[in-house]
Amino acid sequence: MPHTQRPTNTSRAPRKRGTGRVPLVLPASNVLYTSFATLVEQAKEPLRRAILTRFLRAAGSALGSADTTTLAKAAGADSDLTAVLATLEASLPEPGSATDEEVITRAQLLGLDTRQQVLEAEGGTLSAEQMARRLHLTRQAIDLRRRNHRLIGLPVGRHGYRYPAWQLGPAGIWPWVPQVIDALAPHDPWQQVFFLLSPHPDLKGKTPLNALRAGRIDEVVTLARTYAAYGLG
Repeated sequence: MPHTQRPTNTSRAPRKRGTGRVPLVLPASNVLYTSFATLVEQAKEPLRRAILTRFLRAAGSALGSADTTTLAKAAGADSDLTAVLATLEASLPEPGSATDEEVITRAQLLGLDTRQQVLEAEGGTLSAEQMARRLHLTRQAIDLRRRNHRLIGLPVGRHGYRYPAWQLGPAGIWPWVPQVIDALAPHDPWQQVFFLLSPHPDLKGKTPLNALRAGRIDEVVTLARTYAAYGLG
């Protein structure tokens, strides 16, 4: 009996070639895993899902275009927000080739980045509750001191106010704090803090805050009054 060759099965699915990528497996305790889990939970609401989609699209684009220098700067940032801002800012085109919208976005990011640096500078900031505990006062007493210009409180939207920790000395609020606030009175709290943390030519490049710590109170108050009157350092 002649040998009959079996027909070849041509319906078999072709074997997939490997992509060379190793799957990312994360334990449930990993911060990245828990962050993604939180995002997935948030995405159950349509409005949050829409915003999350835009967040992730922007993040993917920024990370994909970031160079090693940008990534290293972002990874070494003091806070998550600073890391995000540094990455997003680097992803935008240079002003010469940017659209009007991109120029505005860059300016907004720089403003946010500057504010975040202020919040983290010189020991960071405290909430009203933390400031109250440090001074052995009630939160209402802290709010009253802020409203009476005895203490600088930086407005941060719905999170209330953040109080620069450098206003506190060994015995409580430094005596020069109300003096400086009075001298800078026409300006809002953010502008007051920008002045105090910015190097000043009349102080040989030191910041007014460093000069205050060195006991040069009258000199700083005079500079603050000039700044308040003319917008000059």
